[in-house]
Amino acid sequence: LIFRLGGAANKSTLQFRGTVSGLTENFSPTYNEIKYSGRAEPVYVYDSFKRDISFSFKVYATSRVEMQPLWTKLERLSTYTMPRYGANGYSAPGNDASDSNLRLTIGSLYKDTPSILTSLSYTYSDETPWDIDFGTPMGIDVQVGCTILGNDLHQYDSEKVFVFDGSAAAAAGTFRVK
Repeated sequence: LIFRLGGAANKSTLQFRGTVSGLTENFSPTYNEIKYSGRAEPVYVYDSFKRDISFSFKVYATSRVEMQPLWTKLERLSTYTMPRYGANGYSAPGNDASDSNLRLTIGSLYKDTPSILTSLSYTYSDETPWDIDFGTPMGIDVQVGCTILGNDLHQYDSEKVFVFDGSAAAAAGTFRVK
């Protein structure tokens, strides 16, 4: 699971080793309703499209050495939702407009997929032990919501909706579609 803000020159890459669960993807078209005089039922005209995902992941420190890096990455991830202030007001996170999109990687399904982080929440489980010296829990449940901008234009009859192509599994002889 990798979150990367901006381009390759930007070093804002956060990689988490954790358990992803509840991955949900929504494809949401919007239609405008038009009512014509003399017609009882409305006519619908396609207006827009939105694609978003939500998922959870759990991260746990397995030793005291992992505590500080874990919390530093979680703290940095939370700043991906916050504005960047400058001389002319504020803007989206990142160093400039071309640097503000999040690139999300989850396994082979989403690889470096341009996205916008729309929600982020941390849940501190009652069952997770706390480190007394650090004063923080040893693990955290993270919930994420993203709007997928995609690597390609979202359009009818697209050949590539997902990045996954099955080539590694096909090479191993384990992926067959008939």
